[in-house]
Amino acid sequence: MDAEGDYHRQVHREIVQTPVDRFHRPDLLPLTSRIHTRPILEYASREELRKVSHHIMKKAGNLNLLAASIKDTLIDLAAGNYRTLMMFAGKRLMAACERDITQIEEKVYFEFRNTRAPKLSA
Repeated sequence: MDAEGDYHRQVHREIVQTPVDRFHRPDLLPLTSRIHTRPILEYASREELRKVSHHIMKKAGNLNLLAASIKDTLIDLAAGNYRTLMMFAGKRLMAACERDITQIEEKVYFEFRNTRAPKLSA
């Protein structure tokens, strides 16, 4: 093999190899477990948030879990953020599960909003 061919193979290997792949060496394995990626998501439209909430409720097995007005309220509060929408919906779902309620409607939503988290003692 000539030096130029070796050089091109090395360059190709460096380009194709992702930064995390470079840590898959026995001496660097502890670092690999600490490297996490976080996707950067763009602002989601109301329609996109509506679609994802529909998909999640379908997967959960209950399309009527959230009343339409509550779904719209949560989508507005999420302000285009998928993670925020899932967090808000998850908290309401937990409150509904604690009360053994099959559909989250206005009454449950406002009861949940008016409850305060218990204060931690110092």
